[in-house]
Amino acid sequence: MKLLSKILAYAAVPCLAAALLISFIDRLSGDKVWIKREYEKLDINDYTGMSTDEMCTVYLRMVDYMKGGTDELQTEVTVFGERTEMFGEREISHMNDVRKLWFGVETAKYILFAFTASTAALALYVYRRRAAAVLARCWLIGICVIAFIAAALAIWAAVDFYSFWILFHAVFLDVPSAIFDPAESLMIRICVQQLFSDLILRIAVYTVSACAVISILAGIVCKTSGAGKGTVKTDLGMPKTNFT
Repeated sequence: MKLLSKILAYAAVPCLAAALLISFIDRLSGDKVWIKREYEKLDINDYTGMSTDEMCTVYLRMVDYMKGGTDELQTEVTVFGERTEMFGEREISHMNDVRKLWFGVETAKYILFAFTASTAALALYVYRRRAAAVLARCWLIGICVIAFIAAALAIWAAVDFYSFWILFHAVFLDVPSAIFDPAESLMIRICVQQLFSDLILRIAVYTVSACAVISILAGIVCKTSGAGKGTVKTDLGMPKTNFT
């Protein structure tokens, strides 16, 4: 039972990290204040033919549609002074695929949190007072492996974000249906590569920060749980060496 509990504890590390990542994607992707600042920084109004406020509105509508907040994606926008529909059939089809993917990801998030909680409960049952120390050590070892993999992905994304983004679509979506010509697609014009790379960086920073906080707490638990090893107390309360 102890071996099973440890195996599950190690498995829970990437599960919790992934659940935190998904939670931050959910929280940060629809941040109205950040997206407005981002579009102002990108300064792509002449490229898109749209105002900053309208680009923000359309982007947030896409996020809302993805998360199931609305069932109607289509909207009218002003592009270079003319009113036109924002999305074509291919773009709507693509966003529908993204929506289905997000619903699956959201479901996975709750499963991952539930698995992590169940693993912690099992460790508490098996190890009793030592559960916190066991879980902390498993977290620290597991997160080091994840950090190595995440660092490799981060370097790749920093060096060649386009190929990184294409691989993401190849794994989770249909690549041909996700490639659009900016000359024909208003959606791809407002969703420039820099927007996504900045958003991914922000999500990564929040996720890494959360994992770092957990790691610090885990380190404290490991340190305090091992502080009394090698000593026992006499009846007078004075420590003496325990050689057994």
